[in-house]
Amino acid sequence: MKNILNKYYLAFMAVILFGSVYSQTQISGSVMDSGSMEAIPGVNVIIDGTNIGTVTDFDGNFVINTSQDAPLTLIVSYVGYSAERVDVTSASQNINVMLSAGQNLEEIIVSASRRAQKVTDAPASVSVISTRQIENSAQVAEPSRILVSVPGVQIQQQTANSMNIEMRAGSGVFGTSTYVMKDNRGLITPAAGTFFSFQQGISNLDLATVEVVRGAAGVLYGPGVTSGVVHFRTKSPIDYTGNSVSMWGGDLNAFGSEFRIARANDSKTFGWKINAKYTQGDEFKLDPIEDAKYISSLSTRVNEPVVG
Repeated sequence: MKNILNKYYLAFMAVILFGSVYSQTQISGSVMDSGSMEAIPGVNVIIDGTNIGTVTDFDGNFVINTSQDAPLTLIVSYVGYSAERVDVTSASQNINVMLSAGQNLEEIIVSASRRAQKVTDAPASVSVISTRQIENSAQVAEPSRILVSVPGVQIQQQTANSMNIEMRAGSGVFGTSTYVMKDNRGLITPAAGTFFSFQQGISNLDLATVEVVRGAAGVLYGPGVTSGVVHFRTKSPIDYTGNSVSMWGGDLNAFGSEFRIARANDSKTFGWKINAKYTQGDEFKLDPIEDAKYISSLSTRVNEPVVG
């Protein structure tokens, strides 16, 4: 009798085990570098909303067994690359994920030689202000002033809403030999070589990174770039979706506000964003009576140097 019960017990456990294995969904695929087209080992592949996942092998392949039925979403992430979300509609789906190098990492620099490269490989002295540093910065009214903390960069405040950026070359009052860019497009006026920060629409909410390359770069950007390059890179509406609002106030009756709206389609192939900013405040003023002593100390004569 005891042997018969043991047989029934073993048969029952075999049925349970077989049913459990049979009900599992097996998802497989591969992960490659979008630039070099080489397999990436050690990539994390996790089912969204769960702790079920795996890592890719030396050939970039992965296999996940789960009791969760399709459709489901995989999150593919690796250090130094932008994370990807992959929608899985069936277990037989062919999953080939291409990861791209992330732009919000401090070891990546784009401005130095017009191609993505590590800071340690850049042929110049480079500083990168990350997204987290920008978000924690107090320079909300004028994002360009975040450069005051970068070694070798000089900020010249010309008026309440105008400033100039200089580095290693001679400091000019209005013109600059520093080439300022925003998303690979120059912001310097070609005639006067002046950077008007208040006209560039740089938003603290939409700023992803700031790259500073010290040193001459005339070979890459023209003969006027003798002190360096400053590159403002904004957030992609596909990677940074949602709504953001900011407000601030300060001296000289300064007040400002801005908002950012970004959306992307489900397949992450198209995105759009709107940035709007409003600021107001008084200009710097000197009272002829209260500030008479300071005004009298200012130079009233301009000397022209004699060149022999």
